[in-house]
Amino acid sequence: MSRVVVMDLRRHNTVLVGHNRYFVFEPDGRPLLVHDRCPHRGGPLSLSRQTPDGRRLVCPWHGTKVGTAAVKRTSVPMVRSGDEAVVLLPDVADDTPITVIHKRILANLPPEAEQARTEPCPARAAGVHE
Repeated sequence: MSRVVVMDLRRHNTVLVGHNRYFVFEPDGRPLLVHDRCPHRGGPLSLSRQTPDGRRLVCPWHGTKVGTAAVKRTSVPMVRSGDEAVVLLPDVADDTPITVIHKRILANLPPEAEQARTEPCPARAAGVHE
């Protein structure tokens, strides 16, 4: 049976459905609800980072790259009206607990340039001057 969930996108970006997680992914500024699971080994895609070209997500567990086009194709049906989204969760039993929450979604941050990934010099970070 399907279940309908209404989300306030200003306050919520994650849906917990029993043991499954979904997060609001905004690759092109348009919110989509996607499964928070890397197809490789189940790592949390919400904690992944976009590649510099923005075309893939890099899983935080094993570095597997997942195409954003594939992630978009597997999104859950959702209709957005302003800041409200109505989501249709397929194959969810009536007694399955559903919770909507807000958490930090790293996958929605802008792609990092390779140069920005370098760590600062420890002496400079600590305020030590040469």
